[in-house]
Parts: sequence; structure tokens; C-alpha cells
Amino acid sequence: MISQQPSNILNHSDIIDEAEKLTQNNSIIQQMFKELSLSTEYPDFSSVDYWNNRYSKQKDKFFEWLQTYSTLQPFIHNCLFGRFDISQILYVGCGNSQLQDYMQLDGIKNIRCVDFSDVLIRQKQQQTIPYYLMDVTTKIDFEDEEFDFIIDKCLLDSLMSGSSFFERVSKYLSECYRILKPNGTFMIISYGHPDIRTIYLKLFKIQIIPIEKTKIEQFNDIEHHYIYMCTK
Repeated sequence: MISQQPSNILNHSDIIDEAEKLTQNNSIIQQMFKELSLSTEYPDFSSVDYWNNRYSKQKDKFFEWLQTYSTLQPFIHNCLFGRFDISQILYVGCGNSQLQDYMQLDGIKNIRCVDFSDVLIRQKQQQTIPYYLMDVTTKIDFEDEEFDFIIDKCLLDSLMSGSSFFERVSKYLSECYRILKPNGTFMIISYGHPDIRTIYLKLFKIQIIPIEKTKIEQFNDIEHHYIYMCTK
């Protein structure tokens, strides 16, 4: 595990300069730096049109990005300190994941989910867990310091696949910081290497936990996913 202390967020040029320096000596970072132009190689995962179209075709189907609940369960339990019934939890960019359902079956309460796909939200209206239509890159419509625990499972990665992602990512992360309680945890599960991802997480104290992944063709040079435990 690696820990980092918070500092002021870097501006856009600082991030680009820092990332370019890292690419000179690290082949994995070279792979990750490609995300700056990822939209020319992959679908634009930051586009609501892409997700509305996908969910329209996948009604009543589920897809779990990166890691399953069985893998993440001990980390989630540690974040909640056994306070399953009183902690306020937000799952951002939930998509058609079942993570929240497994959490609920595990005795965890007070879970809320948000996504920017109106198609998905309409499909979820009969669920016991509340779902909210919300674009987290503009405003997360909850009160300051409302949540003990926020989960992001590949949302940050998806936002970085689009054009002009810096402003959207910066707004998203600052909103998560705003709604997180003091000493609360923002848990990001990501394919992104720490040398790139931590550049964006300067608001938080960070603990980095590598998790072994199953290799897939698109990212066959990457051996791990990463959990970023970001505390306020």
C-alpha cells in the first residue's frame, strides 16, 4: 500500500507536463498516457449518448466493471467500520452494476445510486435502492458533507476517455470532496496507474492498493487494477 498526502490541485498544463515526463522512462505510463487521446481508439465512454444506446440494448442485463463485490467486500467493510446501518453511501456512475445489490444483501443500508443515463434510471425505478438522474461533472445534487462513503468503479476512467476531460474530471472530483464528510472515504476502483491517476487526486489523502486483474486484449500490458482510498 502507498499513502500520499493532499495538496492543491494542479492546473491542466502542470498535469500534462508531469505526465509527459513520466512517459520517458516507464512503458506502463506510456500505455496510460494514451488515454489523453483514447476517444480516437475506443468508444467515448464519457458520452451519455453512448450509454443510453448501450442500456437500451441491454435492458435487464448486468455488467460488472473491473472487480466483483466478493473482491471488494473486505475493503468496503473496512471503510464502513462496521457501521452498516447508519453510514450514508453514494455509488456514482453505477450503470447496470449489481454492486449495490450485493452490498444491500450484505446488510449495508442507506445506499443511493446516481447515473447520467436517463435510459438506465427509468429501468431502475422499481428497485428498492433509490436511483437519481445526475451528471456528476456539473453538480452532484446533495448537501455538503452528506456522505460517509462514495464509490467510483471505473467512472473516473470513463470520464477520461472523452475530449476536454480535464474540466469535467476536476469538477467531478471537487464535487465528491464537497459532499464527503470529514474523515469519509471516496473509494475509486480504476485501471489507471498511480503515476497518472494520483495527479488528479490532490485534494485527498490517498492510499493505493493494487489488485491483480484478469488480462484482456485492450489492456494486456496492465497487470493490476488499483483501489484509490481517498480520505477527506
